[in-house]
Amino acid sequence: MADKYGYSRLISSTAQRRCEEIVAAFVERHSEGGTYLHGDSLSALDLGWAAFAALVEPLPEEVCPMSELWRDLYTWTPQQSSSESVRALLSYRERIYREWIGLPVDVR
Repeated sequence: MADKYGYSRLISSTAQRRCEEIVAAFVERHSEGGTYLHGDSLSALDLGWAAFAALVEPLPEEVCPMSELWRDLYTWTPQQSSSESVRALLSYRERIYREWIGLPVDVR
């Protein structure tokens, strides 16, 4: 499968670093406080985080049922940001889904 999708350790390492940078940027933005990530209303930045966060951890099972295999594959723990700040961002993502996108999410 690695050949089919062009996997290499170098590309994987580069992608991992970039994902760490993205999470750190969202952590910084979220730590500034405020109701939204930029300004006083929903923006593409909020929706972008909500979508990207699925690569960190899927929404909870009760609002986004999926097989354990997929849940495990789509769970990643950022190492460069504190677990508390990542948890806060994941909670924020759930709020965006609840208030703007809609829950539950059906991915089956």
